[in-house]
Amino acid sequence: MEEKGEIKENKGEKSQGTDWASLLGNVLPQILAGLQDSFRDVLITFFKRNVIFKARIQAGRRITIPQEELEVAGIKEGDIVQVIIVPLKEKGE
Repeated sequence: MEEKGEIKENKGEKSQGTDWASLLGNVLPQILAGLQDSFRDVLITFFKRNVIFKARIQAGRRITIPQEELEVAGIKEGDIVQVIIVPLKEKGE
């Protein structure tokens, strides 16, 4: 019986048996490291000029952007911004 990773004879030719567990064990950490690097780069790019803050809806359905957030994002009066709203809780909760 052959062992995994053992060199086997085939009509006078030598070939290496595939040890998938070892191959996966060697490749998987490299793949995960690459994904971590990519995810980190996406987060850095996203937060580089984007800001996240909590705000309360005021009269007239208005939201005030804090001055510090405007400065960090480089936003000036008249700039167009994209707003994504995630309700945190309803009034009275």
